[in-house]
Amino acid sequence: MKELKRAKTPQEPTLIMVSPEIAAKWLEANVHNRKLTQGTVDHYAEQMRRGEWHLNHQGIAFNCEGTLVDGQHRLWAIIEAGVTLPMVVMTGLPLESQETIDCNLQRTFADRATLTGKFGEVSNDVASVTLRVFHGCKQTKKLGPVEQNKLLAKHIEAVRFAIAAFPRKRGRVTTVATKAVIARAFYTQDKEDLLRFANVMVTGEAKQKRDAGILALVEGLMRGRNFGLSFTTLEVYDRVQRHLKAWLDGRTMTRYSPSHTPLNLFPIPGEKRAKVKKKDAGPTTSRVVDWFKRNKTGTTSQCAKALKMTNEGARQGIVRAREAGWLKLKRKNRGGRSESVFEYVTVER
Repeated sequence: MKELKRAKTPQEPTLIMVSPEIAAKWLEANVHNRKLTQGTVDHYAEQMRRGEWHLNHQGIAFNCEGTLVDGQHRLWAIIEAGVTLPMVVMTGLPLESQETIDCNLQRTFADRATLTGKFGEVSNDVASVTLRVFHGCKQTKKLGPVEQNKLLAKHIEAVRFAIAAFPRKRGRVTTVATKAVIARAFYTQDKEDLLRFANVMVTGEAKQKRDAGILALVEGLMRGRNFGLSFTTLEVYDRVQRHLKAWLDGRTMTRYSPSHTPLNLFPIPGEKRAKVKKKDAGPTTSRVVDWFKRNKTGTTSQCAKALKMTNEGARQGIVRAREAGWLKLKRKNRGGRSESVFEYVTVER
């Protein structure tokens, strides 16, 4: 086991292969440090296991009294990952050195991606939209630097398409969440349709009857600002994706009701569509799905009458059931002569 000699003055940095045993020994000197963050340890350990932890000048540091002053999260991560890695180690730092550790400007995802030279100049907008494309309607795991760059390489065309679809800013409308929805839809939807949807959001100029749904979306987002409300990124994302899905399906969604269990309506390549258990879909949707399961097919009014609910309630339940994949459109309303007919879809849940 590597024993470090206590140094009264700063010594030349040394490259040492740090094993879990060495890390445990050095952590015995971790008696005066900031609070340990387990999430950071887990994040580092995942990168180490995947072989994505690369050697750089940042490493482990001890002061002139032999106390560990920098690197506790790295050392705990080595123990958790069970790996041996090279680390730059410095000893003999003055006592006051701890006051200036990790106090300077950190490099962002955009900074790191730009420095690779693979993507040209990467803006913060590109970086933020890329991460939201990965997370979708939910907040999933934190990504390391290598994973972030791989993600950008995979989706950069879709992300740049989405950003270009909004040539000018419009407060509360042209957000990261909005652009991420367009970027996800890029893989499965007609590009011209997506550009038309974005254009109506920016200009507020409706050219088709179904565009009323887009205007309703914009009004809902703007109303939040006018009344001092603040929608979360996930709330904005779900609003935009559901309005876009309705618009692409030829439906006019003029009112938004929060999803009981939000789904990613536009899966990206390699992503399986999430499946929602009926018990998690909300009481109205569950009743609607049960009715269609018994009757196989039906209309909104038939479902509403049978379940003794309003047509609007049944309509909302049908919309969510279609989003979750339980129902599909069998016959569309044509010229007002008959109601649209929906059909139950047998799926494994």
